[in-house]
Amino acid sequence: MDSPSVVRRRQEMAAFAAAQAQGQEQAPPESTCLYCRGGGCPYCRVPESEAAPEPVAERPSLLARLTSWWAPQEPEEDTPAAPAREEADSTTQIRAPEAAEARAKSAAAAADEESGAAEKSGAAWRPAYALALAAALVVCVMQLLALMPLRHWSSVIFEYDYLNGWIQWDVAYDLWGWDAMKTFNADGPSLHVDTGRREGSRCRAQLDRNDQGGIGGTACAARDAARAGTIICLALAFMVSGALAKWLHDPALTTRGKSRWWWFKATGGALVVGGAMALGTALEYRAAHEKALSSGPRDESCSSDECGVVGCSYGCNNAIAGGALALFAGCAMAVYGTCCYDCEWRGLPGF
Repeated sequence: MDSPSVVRRRQEMAAFAAAQAQGQEQAPPESTCLYCRGGGCPYCRVPESEAAPEPVAERPSLLARLTSWWAPQEPEEDTPAAPAREEADSTTQIRAPEAAEARAKSAAAAADEESGAAEKSGAAWRPAYALALAAALVVCVMQLLALMPLRHWSSVIFEYDYLNGWIQWDVAYDLWGWDAMKTFNADGPSLHVDTGRREGSRCRAQLDRNDQGGIGGTACAARDAARAGTIICLALAFMVSGALAKWLHDPALTTRGKSRWWWFKATGGALVVGGAMALGTALEYRAAHEKALSSGPRDESCSSDECGVVGCSYGCNNAIAGGALALFAGCAMAVYGTCCYDCEWRGLPGF
């Protein structure tokens, strides 16, 4: 049952509403208000003792209180935590590119540090050492084959008339001497006499068809020069091979005294010198022997199909190929060393 003040308030509000409907001016009632709960409304004056009581908040259950410690509580949008959370989210979004850039820089710095450590230890030069060593070893093998006394640098087969027949010479030359086979062929009844194989090392400036060492001063000088050039190329290639093998095993050895690129350029220069000497002297040998063996007393007509001159056989070709390879490899090593020095001086990556 409602209190008397509530009943009176309903009656006054009903009368006030009827007067408002008829257009009559009437002062608002001064009794209590059911909605402002004690003086909040300008049309009522309710004593605090008769105001409606505040609703009692429902007490959470025991289970809710026990499980509330792990359940995250989302802050209201109008609470102070919401702007802080929005600010944190915006800060995270702003700093995300900065974090990615920082990670990229750290990865690049780690890569630079690793490459710098490899460069300091010399491990980055090992592929270059391996290629240069392979080229130098091939040069050594080719020059060694060219120096062997196999009578494989040049050859000539010629004939000349003698008494009732003719004499045929089959001569082969190398850097150390010559080897000749003399055959006598007579007219009339078939007569073929081999006078035996002759060997010699002498080289005379006077041309003589019966003395196979007499091939002329130019050819003799070319033979001596080719022998010296081949020996020098072999010696330099052997020394370069030893140095490169040592550096390939322990690249740190190249930091003693001079820088790594300086040593690489120096070994390349040694190969260039040896290759140029071997190549030049072998080409001179070929030209001089082709001219000497196809002229003078050996230029008479020959009835055999075997007659002819070979000015540069496979021994001479070995020397030419080995010298060309040494020249090319040495130039490549010098260029590589120069490029690495220039990049190191300018602070750029290696070649």
